[in-house]
Amino acid sequence: MSKHRIATIFAGALVALAPEMAAAQTPTDIAFKTGESWTHSSSGIVVPPTLGGSPRFNGKIIIGPDLDVSVGFGGPGRDAITFFIFRDTTGSVPIWMAQSQTAILLDKKQAWATPVPPMSFTPPGQAANSGLKMVYVPQGHKTITATGIAIFAVNGWYVKMRMTSFGKSPAAVSAIMESALHEIRFPAPTRALGPVRPIADCPSKLTFGTAADSKASPSVLTTGITSAAPTLRAALWCRDTTLESNRAVYRPSGMSDRYLLAVGDNGNGVSVLPQAGYYSSNFYTAKNIFTLVAQDKMPSPQRILALINGSRTVAVTPNP
Repeated sequence: MSKHRIATIFAGALVALAPEMAAAQTPTDIAFKTGESWTHSSSGIVVPPTLGGSPRFNGKIIIGPDLDVSVGFGGPGRDAITFFIFRDTTGSVPIWMAQSQTAILLDKKQAWATPVPPMSFTPPGQAANSGLKMVYVPQGHKTITATGIAIFAVNGWYVKMRMTSFGKSPAAVSAIMESALHEIRFPAPTRALGPVRPIADCPSKLTFGTAADSKASPSVLTTGITSAAPTLRAALWCRDTTLESNRAVYRPSGMSDRYLLAVGDNGNGVSVLPQAGYYSSNFYTAKNIFTLVAQDKMPSPQRILALINGSRTVAVTPNP
């Protein structure tokens, strides 16, 4: 598979990973009917034409047909709200909240305060505090008084709200986000979700040897190579290492032989897992799973990036 082909498929998810793979899919507009709610067909989520007092002004399909979408609300004299829906392919609510926080903090020209630190809340239609929200204040900004994030999962999808206010207090933004989420119609959960809490740093860091391509017989290289391995899941995660360009390593708490390399803030990540005599690395995106060359020991994040930069894929399969 050519580098150009991989660059095209990896699209925006790899812009942060490799500049030479920055040929991103061009977002397309959602065709709204004026004054009517819009239904996200794959999830059944119904988004109204007005949210939190702000009218809808645009919508984008980031990954088609509707695997990663955004709907924008705002206008002159209005607060700005963006509502995102993207596939739950990897990680957890705490991971994607942490990645969303980092996306804001990448603006090094701005100092940020956190008057409303990450906290759990009960999303619409759910029984537990399975969502997370927080609010930042850009210190000294001339027009923005607060910007907040809220995120939770429902039936195989993550939903995220980002609100920026030009006059309201952090506490008001926190309350309005939660209220605005109740204006959206969500399908009944197909399974009960437990409470979540903000991500914490791991008590120690992973250590890596020098990984190389596995020399095992092709008949041995099965799970995660000839077929994608199940994405790494855990009841509780910790953050091991933060890398540049909004990439970070997370691992199941108490485990040191596997990890997830999260890329960006919309669900994309490389699941690195031990198999029978080798390591598999599968890059999960909304649409596809990219299988990297098997390794003889746990590869470091830098090794994973080198494999991606070198287009060292052995298979590309649709993400079911």
